[in-house]
Amino acid sequence: MKELNAFAAKHQSIIVWDLSHAVGAVDIDFKQTNTLAAIGLYV
Repeated sequence: MKELNAFAAKHQSIIVWDLSHAVGAVDIDFKQTNTLAAIGLYV
């Protein structure tokens, strides 16, 4: 994620990450990966 976010920033863009299947399954540090936008469902 970090590398893709850096690529997007370099090209004046952002990535909106869909994390609906990652919630509770994968630990993600949004600050470390420089994630600007993410959506997901937590029930």
